Amino acid sequence: MHPLLIAGLATGVAKLILDQAEDQARQLDSTYMQTGKKCGGTTLRIKNSIDKIMDQHRYAKIGKTVQPAKRFQATDYRDYHTMYVVYETTSDAFIKHYESYFINKYSKQLDNKHENSTGRLATVKGKHYLYVVVAD
Repeated sequence: MHPLLIAGLATGVAKLILDQAEDQARQLDSTYMQTGKKCGGTTLRIKNSIDKIMDQHRYAKIGKTVQPAKRFQATDYRDYHTMYVVYETTSDAFIKHYESYFINKYSKQLDNKHENSTGRLATVKGKHYLYVVVAD
């Protein structure tokens, strides 16, 4: 085998090992997950969950997704170590409302650049999720 090919393979394997170690250090956490219809009680429970999360971390972003694990692996979230899933619903309207509401509510504390995400969600198993990603 050519020495440059061996060196290239070794570099690729080393990068793969480092990437896997980094991914293992990152967590997907549903400890604070709430469910329910869009109402005052549900809003308060989600707010309380987000308050607890924000009290523990310096940097955060709020968003919505249909696949939390896949979304958390996206390159724009590599600097965040934990994704807290804070709300689950089957309603596209509820998830859009809560994403916008909580980004506005916590805007001074968040890394979010926009009030809501621009992408349309294609449901997977009919579920939508509101999440908070954090870094220290």
